[in-house]
Amino acid sequence: MEKDDISEDEIIKRVNVPDIRGMSVKDAKKMLKENGLMLEMSEEQELSDESIIKNQIPMPETEVNENSKVYYEI
Repeated sequence: MEKDDISEDEIIKRVNVPDIRGMSVKDAKKMLKENGLMLEMSEEQELSDESIIKNQIPMPETEVNENSKVYYEI
């Protein structure tokens, strides 16, 4: 397949993971959405939109595919 034959939809966009540690779940969801990422809990926990994120995977500034999930712990 020639490079020119690849449609834009087939090109996977890479994005840097922002640092969401210390943010509320609500703010982190918004920031990740703006960066083409999704927020996902790493395990079932009691939380609200105001819960503060203590840890995340992948770590900030890691390059991942767009629409990847960022897991967090509160």
